[in-house]
Amino acid sequence: MSAFVIRRLEPGHAAAYRTLMLQAYRDETDAFTSTVGEREALPLAWWQARIADESGAPGLVVGAFSAERLVGAAGLTYEHRERTSHKATLVGMYVHPDFRGRGAARALVRATLAQARATPGVEVVQLTVTATNAPAVRLYEACGFRSFGTEPFAVRLGDGFLTKTHMWCAVGDHAAGGARATNTDLGFTYRARKNGDVEVLHHGRLAATLRGPEAADFLVRIGAADERDAQQWMARVTGNYRRGNERMAAQHARNRR
Repeated sequence: MSAFVIRRLEPGHAAAYRTLMLQAYRDETDAFTSTVGEREALPLAWWQARIADESGAPGLVVGAFSAERLVGAAGLTYEHRERTSHKATLVGMYVHPDFRGRGAARALVRATLAQARATPGVEVVQLTVTATNAPAVRLYEACGFRSFGTEPFAVRLGDGFLTKTHMWCAVGDHAAGGARATNTDLGFTYRARKNGDVEVLHHGRLAATLRGPEAADFLVRIGAADERDAQQWMARVTGNYRRGNERMAAQHARNRR
C-alpha cells in the first residue's frame, strides 16, 4: 500500500492546494497548459470552487497527504453535455519533488479512477500528457490508460511548441465490458453500481455488497492500492482474508524454492 493518505479535498484545503499547484505551474512549465501567472491571479474562492464537495460540483480533486501535509493532487472534471456526459477528464496531476518515487502519483491516479467508477454514467476517463514525458506516460499506462492519438503544436511554450499524447481508460460497464479485474491471482473483481453500491465478486460470483460509507471507503482504498494489495483488501471485505493471505504467501519469492 502507499505510505500516503489519499483523500478527497474539501474547500478547507483550498490554500494548501493553491500553494501546491502554483509550485507545479512554476516548476513544471511543460506539463501544464495553464501558467503560474494565470492561476496566481485567481482569488482563493476560485480554488475553493474547484474542490467543492457538494452534489453537482463540476469535478473533484483528491490529495496525497504526508503527516497532514498536502504533497500531491489530481483532479477529475466531468462533462455535462448530454452526448459527452459519459466522459471525465483527469487534470492537474502533480506530486511535490521531495515526495516522488514513493507511490503517491500511482495512488492519486488510481483514486481518481475509483471516483470515476463510482460516478453514475461515467464510462471513460481521458487525459493529455506531454508526449516527451516518458515517466508520466508509463505511469498512466500502468494504471490502465492507453493512447489514442497525438496532437502536434498542442501548447505553445516560449518560441516552441509541445506535442500532447491523448489517453483514455475504461471505467464503466459499457466501456470495460463488465466488472474490472485488478488481478486474477485470487479471482476477485468489483463493480460500482449507479446507486453507489459496490459489488465484490469472487470468480464471477457475488461475494459481498458494500453500501454507503463502507462503499465509499472501499473505492478510496482500492484506488490507492497496488494490484496485490487490492486482491488482499477484497479478500478481507468478503471474509476470505485467510485464504487470500495464504495464497499470496505461497506465491512470495522466498517461499518458492
